Amino acid sequence: DTIPDIKSARLISSSRVEGTPVYNSEGEKLGTVDSMMIDRDTGHVAYAVMAFGGFLGMGEKRHPVPWKTMVYDKKLEGYVVTLTREELEAAPNMEA
Repeated sequence: DTIPDIKSARLISSSRVEGTPVYNSEGEKLGTVDSMMIDRDTGHVAYAVMAFGGFLGMGEKRHPVPWKTMVYDKKLEGYVVTLTREELEAAPNMEA
């Protein structure tokens, strides 16, 4: 293997992804990327943990969203998923 080109436009630091808004396909903000879960064996991002709901960090829920389902929208400066607010509210969530 060779050393990767760290200036590649395709690469982004995880610190820049965390906190990025997540929207549904109608442009409604659902939450933000809280963290990313990386497969230890392959090194690929498996899913993002999305922070949703709450107020000032209180009562926030965290939902796993498969990384491959998230599409970055340059206009929104955030990720778009095909989930609705209702689907997120009804979905199992991770303990904070």
